[in-house]
Amino acid sequence: MSAWLLSKSEIDILVHWMFKTGTVQKRTNPDALGKTLWAANYRSIRARYGDYDYEGKYVKCPIYRYSTPTEEYYKTDMDQALKMVHYYDYQTCEFSGYDESRAKMLIDKLGKELTWQGADWNKGLTWGYRPDKIRAMEKEAKIAAYYEGKA
Repeated sequence: MSAWLLSKSEIDILVHWMFKTGTVQKRTNPDALGKTLWAANYRSIRARYGDYDYEGKYVKCPIYRYSTPTEEYYKTDMDQALKMVHYYDYQTCEFSGYDESRAKMLIDKLGKELTWQGADWNKGLTWGYRPDKIRAMEKEAKIAAYYEGKA
């Protein structure tokens, strides 16, 4: 199994959906929430690959400050958000104690809330934050619909 560092943008999206779905209370500090998620992801990377990157630098989680995603920043819907939940869980499960961690509790709660609200993981367009891939897939779908006489 491999692990990948999530970008700040990907953490922002998860935090955004935690508030949007009511997974966390409105008074919850988004910076602290994102810090919890990102720190667990970094911990997973260190558990999998060690404390130092290929250049010999210590792998340290940067300071997190939440930024609200914009439409251009990331076109996401509930289906894509649920796919992001699974992506986060896969990339962050490498460290001992993950299953009992606050990050795991939060991400599981978000996944359950999205599913309860009707999200379908299979309808999510892509694994992780890949706006270029999403735009390409949307374009392909429009072209296919046009040629099928649906546009």
